[in-house]
Amino acid sequence: MKKLLALLLCVVMVASVLVGCKTPAGPDDDVETTTRKGLKAPDGYTLTIGLPVNAMVEDHQDNALTKWLEEQSGYKIKIVKYQSAAVDYKSQIATQFEVPGQRMPDLLIGPNLGHITATEYGQKGRFIELGQYFNDKEYSQQWWDRLESIDDEDFITYVKKRLFVEESGEVYYFPTIEYNMYDMIKHSAFINQEWLDRLGLPMPTNKDELYNTLKAFKEKDANGNGDPSDEIPLLGMATGAYGDVISWIANMFGYFEEARPWRVDAEGNISGIYWTEEYREALIFMNKLMKEGLIPANIFTITQSELSNLVNPTVGEETVGVWLGHPSLVINEGSDAVYVYKAMPQWGYAIMSQPVFTANCYITRDCEYPDAAWEILMLLSSQEGSYRLRYGDKGVDWDYADPGTKAFTGLDAEIKVLNQTLYGSKNKSCWNNISGAMGLANENERTQLSENDTAWNKAKLNMMSECFKNNWNRFEAQGGRPADTVMPLVFTAEEEKECWQWRDNSKSWFISCRADFIKGIKDPSNDAHWQDYIKGFETQNYEDWKEMAKHVYNMTYGDKAGK
Repeated sequence: MKKLLALLLCVVMVASVLVGCKTPAGPDDDVETTTRKGLKAPDGYTLTIGLPVNAMVEDHQDNALTKWLEEQSGYKIKIVKYQSAAVDYKSQIATQFEVPGQRMPDLLIGPNLGHITATEYGQKGRFIELGQYFNDKEYSQQWWDRLESIDDEDFITYVKKRLFVEESGEVYYFPTIEYNMYDMIKHSAFINQEWLDRLGLPMPTNKDELYNTLKAFKEKDANGNGDPSDEIPLLGMATGAYGDVISWIANMFGYFEEARPWRVDAEGNISGIYWTEEYREALIFMNKLMKEGLIPANIFTITQSELSNLVNPTVGEETVGVWLGHPSLVINEGSDAVYVYKAMPQWGYAIMSQPVFTANCYITRDCEYPDAAWEILMLLSSQEGSYRLRYGDKGVDWDYADPGTKAFTGLDAEIKVLNQTLYGSKNKSCWNNISGAMGLANENERTQLSENDTAWNKAKLNMMSECFKNNWNRFEAQGGRPADTVMPLVFTAEEEKECWQWRDNSKSWFISCRADFIKGIKDPSNDAHWQDYIKGFETQNYEDWKEMAKHVYNMTYGDKAGK
């Protein structure tokens, strides 16, 4: 009996030693992570942060952003480097979690695991539950104040529903939010003003005038080089945040927004948008453009760099009449394209893309003092922290704007950029990663115009300014989104796991048939071909997807929902 008592005492003593040593948890140990909230980290506490490596960052440790976080928080920060590619970063994390005794960084920034994986990891005790922080305004007031400052009730509602979508109310990630009005513009279209002048053509203001303009570009040697066959009247990409030429044309016939693919009737019943007669008319028009050589077949395969090379010829005359894309991504530094192309008026529906909301920051179970990690996230998502993530060291790379100054958008300026080449050159000013930010107007739309700017940069900003005004003025004139447009639906992790294949199957069928209709492989004006397209959704689990979407709509919007 005495031997047994001695043995038990020994076990207790060993266990006590292990706890005192803070031994990392095993792969799926039942770790209590909720009771650590409120524990104050000791002076000089070292917080470890996992970050993806970036070739443009000379040193993540000896870095202005890292030092600012240390100064503001009072903690020491140790950077733990992970693979730069997101898929490799995720793989590293998954592997480390399976290694017994492997200690994870306190805070993981940037892997963008997504809602499903983050929730699964959290339910296994691998991530600390953050709803307890979001729901406690003592900890999160500044974050909520920043969110509420956005002049977009629909988006604020979306964020709240997305954040607390799980029935348990549990949250296992900290989101990155980017609400940038210029980058939300879906259709940035620019036309060759020199070609219009040479052919004596006015700026097109509707789809019929557009057709006539493209026809003239094609047939009348618009670039004046004696070769009437080298012009590309209209160019863009079939997908893309800014250069989606198919979406641009489709929205001349009706309202079609990819992030909101459902409509709702007066009784609250939902239906899809891509087999309406308006969309069919749009496909017929695009089929005509391609058949007549006014838009090339490579819109389905062209890359951003290929589009850029065509818009910025190194020799000879321009060959592109109208192109869609973001000027900062398409136009090469110093290219004459900024003097040649002019922003087009927006006569179809203006589409504003869904602002960015990504689940890509996590406090791990090995974080002894989660309050400290949460404090770092609050710093990163603050106004100054978000600017530091995007623009670098305050006072060196950027500073607050001079009173009364404006940005190229016409909006009041908030900052002035002192180092325009930060993200394109090696630096020790930031992490070249904006994860954790709440980036509001973070993409130059509130950046002070410089009196000393070059003529080239002024011309580029003028293009962007006209595009910004054309699109946002049109968006306001059309009354925003049509009343029957359903906000993006928010799925729980379990719902998402159940329906993602149905959704992707239906989307793949739609994209494949859309290309066939535009290229003429199928005839959109042929009733039999159109009915085959609609019936084809039956084999792609579309009805299952619709039923799930209907269920989620009912749960989200309650009394507005149909039966």
